Amino acid sequence: LKMVILKFLLSWLGFCLWNTNCELLNQYESDGINYWASLTTFIPIRNATYGQIQIKNKMFFQWDLFWYDVVPNGTDYENIFRIGNAGFDVTSCNEHAHRYPGLYINTNTKKLQIAISDTTDCWGSHYEQIDFTLTPNTKYAFTMQYTQETLVIVCNGIPIYTGNRLGITPNNT
Repeated sequence: LKMVILKFLLSWLGFCLWNTNCELLNQYESDGINYWASLTTFIPIRNATYGQIQIKNKMFFQWDLFWYDVVPNGTDYENIFRIGNAGFDVTSCNEHAHRYPGLYINTNTKKLQIAISDTTDCWGSHYEQIDFTLTPNTKYAFTMQYTQETLVIVCNGIPIYTGNRLGITPNNT
């Protein structure tokens, strides 16, 4: 048994030395309050949770996205990320932080949708006017920052949205 395991490990090691895609996935670090960072390539799994961070009145995000194309799964939106409670337990707008903040792709138009819950719109859907279409097999570098008053999104160094928030961060987030 030891020889079989060793042989498997050596075969795997040879594969890893030959194949550059042999890195760990979905590794991150976080203090659970103010900071969360991916340490490796991140390929999220549906309905999985990766750490926690507190939702704040002011937040800054920076991420790279390599977008292959939409996944034909019969939904209107693909989720890139969402910070908040699990999406499958949303029952009403009285439960803020369920879509707060989130980045989605409209699968029909391939345009981004940013959702930030606030006191005006718990679903955060008033940012649908972002006119930015993703191109398949393309890498993007994003930054997003919001305060109680403003939201700014930059892609590859070019602002794709700058505007005022219509509401403020709810106290019950």
